[in-house]
Amino acid sequence: NTFLKNHTYIQGLIQLPSTLFKNKTAGKSIFILRKKAEHINAPKKALLADLPSFSNREAMGRMMTEIDKWFDEEKAYL
Repeated sequence: NTFLKNHTYIQGLIQLPSTLFKNKTAGKSIFILRKKAEHINAPKKALLADLPSFSNREAMGRMMTEIDKWFDEEKAYL
């Protein structure tokens, strides 16, 4: 925990859909970090995404729109 605070910025956390796993308790997330450097700023806000089932095209489309919006906002901040 201390190492992460001192050497990285938390960019985001993506929760994978439980439908990807046979056992719902085996769910996984993707923790996105970026190494700190002089020319790198911390994100204005971290990306937090709870992905819907990949078979739910409408919900996945909405989530991808939200993720794109996050990227656009962060790009403007840098």
